[in-house]
Amino acid sequence: MRRILSLALSMLTLLCLSACTGKEKGAAAAAEIAEKYSGTAIEAEVEITADYGERVYIFSAEYAGTAEGGRITVLEPANIAGVSARIENGGAVLVFEGVELNTGALADGDISPMSALTGLMAAWSAGSRCSRELLGKTESLRLETPYGKESSQTTWFDESTLLPLRSEIISEGRAVLIITFKTAAIQ
Repeated sequence: MRRILSLALSMLTLLCLSACTGKEKGAAAAAEIAEKYSGTAIEAEVEITADYGERVYIFSAEYAGTAEGGRITVLEPANIAGVSARIENGGAVLVFEGVELNTGALADGDISPMSALTGLMAAWSAGSRCSRELLGKTESLRLETPYGKESSQTTWFDESTLLPLRSEIISEGRAVLIITFKTAAIQ
């Protein structure tokens, strides 16, 4: 009996130690992601789904920038291809003659499809909860952070490269923006 009790206590100790190690690994991964994206520029081709509740917009775009600002250029749909926005100081300036991308702010007013990537990079730089997860067939790190006033974001990064694979910005319990990274490169 004493031996069984000793064995059970040893197993419980190992379980506690492995849980602590998992949390430590998650914190280390979050810190590594934060370091990688703090002040770093990224170039990416993305597909963005913006869900306004009563309507959904899907478009492809190229992004180049940092957490402080950048430029996003629409690739598809064809009728707005070439529309671009310069993102600076939390705002966006559209750049294209006679064409307006009418998507506006989502949810708590801090979320916009045009400035989402800049906001995501700022969130990644802050770090927070990180865990391992399989995304499709890719081993990934799942990073969760606050986003804006009342929202949150979850981004999955390729575990080996730490490049982003997919991001979801959640407001009031639903994904208002889903960003799928077709390509991404650190500059």
